[in-house]
Amino acid sequence: MSGFGLAIVQPMSGAMIGEYLSVEKRGTAMGWIIAGAASAYLVGSPVASFLGDWHLTFLAFVLPISLLSLFFTLMVLPSYQIKGQVSSEVKNYLQGLREIIGNRSALACLLGNLLCTTSWMAILTYSVSFYRQRFLVPTSFASVILTVGALTYISGSLVGGRFINRFGRKFLTIPAVLMLGFSVIIFMFVPNLWLSLALSYLGCFSSGMRLTTGNSLALEQVPGFKAPMMSINSAALNTGMVIGNSFGGLVILLYSYEAMGLLLGAMGIVGFGVFLFLTIDPTRRA
Repeated sequence: MSGFGLAIVQPMSGAMIGEYLSVEKRGTAMGWIIAGAASAYLVGSPVASFLGDWHLTFLAFVLPISLLSLFFTLMVLPSYQIKGQVSSEVKNYLQGLREIIGNRSALACLLGNLLCTTSWMAILTYSVSFYRQRFLVPTSFASVILTVGALTYISGSLVGGRFINRFGRKFLTIPAVLMLGFSVIIFMFVPNLWLSLALSYLGCFSSGMRLTTGNSLALEQVPGFKAPMMSINSAALNTGMVIGNSFGGLVILLYSYEAMGLLLGAMGIVGFGVFLFLTIDPTRRA
């Protein structure tokens, strides 16, 4: 049920940004939403560790946060259509799907986001296990690695939102995707712990930026059907997570961490090509 709710909340939050905010404010808002999600991860893990009991964690932390979120949803989020910002015309979801399928740039955004999320799983899911096995770092240091990685990811999402209007959605997405792909490929081959960590943190930063700019780029592809587009985009992101985790784990079992980094990093490089050659930024058209 939690996963079902999250699958609804994620695309709808992006769609609401598109409906209720002007195009100049959407990138910044997207960055804050992504940073907020990462911040919850950053805060939740230490709190759960401090409380030391799952029952207490759910009752004293998860339940109050969920109720507070419900309160803000009911009391703060707009429940009506704002004149001049939200079209009063009822859109047919199937028609939206047809519009998206017929839009090459929209499909490229979906594919690019899927590939980049697949690549990101090499760092998000397997980096700590890699450092534990290759460099024999203690558990306490592994928790520090996670904390710093979350902070750099948050920084990347906020930086992406901050500069998205100045440089453009596609312009920022392309270098972020390229940095992510090369970071994933290289950081597992580096024999020095600190250099490897620096490269993985570069991947965290670029992934945070890429998610902000890539989602913002997807949001603008089919202006009349933002909700269907963000729903499919969320499905693409989740599919990338499934592929990255499953294939990444299989390659580790059959070969090595280095082979996994090479495979998933290459998917990020392919994603770079998809964004570079197949997408357009509608907000930058002359």
